[in-house]
Amino acid sequence: MSKNGGISAWEPVGTSRWLEVVQICFTYATWFALSGLAAAGKTYHNCLAVCKAVGFLLKLQLDDGGWGENYLSCKAKKFTPLEGNQSNLIQTAWNLMGLIHSGQLMQINAPRAKMWCYFRLVYMPMSYLYGKRFVAPISPLILQLREELHTQPYNEINWKKVCHLCAKVDLCFPHLLIQDLVWDSIYIFTEPFLTRWPFNKLRKKALEITMKHIHYEDENSWYIDIACVEKVLCMLACWVEDPYGDYFKKHLARLPDYIWIGEDGIKMQTFGSQLWDTSLGLEALLACKLTDEIRPTLMKGHDYLNKSQVRGNPSGDFRSMYRPICKGSWTFSDQDQGWQVSDCTAEGLKCCLLLSVMPPEIVGGKIEPERLYDAINVLLSLQSKNGGISAWEHAGTSKWLEVKRFVARINPLILHLGKEIHTQPYNKIIWRKVRHLCAKEDLYFPHFLIQDLVWDGIYIFTEPFLTRWPFNKLRERALETTMKHIHYEDETSRYVNMASLEK
Repeated sequence: MSKNGGISAWEPVGTSRWLEVVQICFTYATWFALSGLAAAGKTYHNCLAVCKAVGFLLKLQLDDGGWGENYLSCKAKKFTPLEGNQSNLIQTAWNLMGLIHSGQLMQINAPRAKMWCYFRLVYMPMSYLYGKRFVAPISPLILQLREELHTQPYNEINWKKVCHLCAKVDLCFPHLLIQDLVWDSIYIFTEPFLTRWPFNKLRKKALEITMKHIHYEDENSWYIDIACVEKVLCMLACWVEDPYGDYFKKHLARLPDYIWIGEDGIKMQTFGSQLWDTSLGLEALLACKLTDEIRPTLMKGHDYLNKSQVRGNPSGDFRSMYRPICKGSWTFSDQDQGWQVSDCTAEGLKCCLLLSVMPPEIVGGKIEPERLYDAINVLLSLQSKNGGISAWEHAGTSKWLEVKRFVARINPLILHLGKEIHTQPYNKIIWRKVRHLCAKEDLYFPHFLIQDLVWDGIYIFTEPFLTRWPFNKLRERALETTMKHIHYEDETSRYVNMASLEK
């Protein structure tokens, strides 16, 4: 209990008055309200208050996926967003907790992968093979292919000169001169460093992360992968990692799903369109109004739809692996592949609804309503800002990647991030001059001149000494003491810590 008679939250009030501040916000209160309603047994489906609270939080979600509320909400007595519609880490955590309590976390518009799933799943194994500098064992077949495919002897080819050559029929987007210069510069100046210590450690770490994503895609698609090209590349990457490993053996077991023998030899097809063909075929048969004559066909088709619906989301923390929800969806082929497709889900859902009004003795048992709700949830999650619904995953690509002729252009990721974060080139910023600059929405209390003078004095006059002997020993001692306190807090809170930011 404090001197004024109030009871503080965590510990007795000992802070000087000039350090005290009180802030209230609507999103914070909504979180606690949803927590209390959940404890009382109220859910999104049986309580109007929970529905309204969830709608309130979802309506306030910003384009970047977060939430942000201004302290002026206290004064205005209504929700006031941060200036510039910026999100805030703590308030985003509050809102996520509220949605978790309500069981509606999947409704959020979470930030997603920037590159289309087909691009990602091709580039991952390709980048792994390149980073590994993989070369297959030279065999007589390879020697024959080299002689057949190249216009000059293989050993005489200067790869630096021909790396930009491309057949006109394959050159969908001609390269800009600046693009070729960038690629050549990266190859000539950075590649020698990335193959030597200590920079090769960085490449090794990147390859480990890449292979982690490849294994995740393999396991969640039962080693079918999203399509035939990705299947072959991921299988090859697994073979390069370990030719006798279980990952490669599991890939071999699913090759029959793609390979078939034609009159003129072995062929490889896409994984198939079983769901697509079945749903459209059923719709056509139902439109013919020949129910009595095609009962076995309708029952088999309905059974296939029932068995091929995806029953769960990808394993583990699928958001961190850039996978969207897929529970309740239908794939292009069958359940094993696991990649939700919006049009297939829509057609599968339509067929199930058409068959649900028919007698069970004709079409078999009905699909549970909850599974139909899951299908609708998947379709809504794939809706973009313009109202359209994307095919495989929510549209999250930056505008400059969506321009048709820019797909094959330079990918200026670092420059793009610099443009987003800074108003001038990073290397031209004088950090000593801008250390006191702060966006208005983050500057709750303007600095006094004396405060800035004190901070500048400490930085300019003490920092040079604390980085040199013997004063650096004092800093090391301080850091050891700090880490001791951090470990103590971690252990006494069982590594939950005080709150999300401290965690």
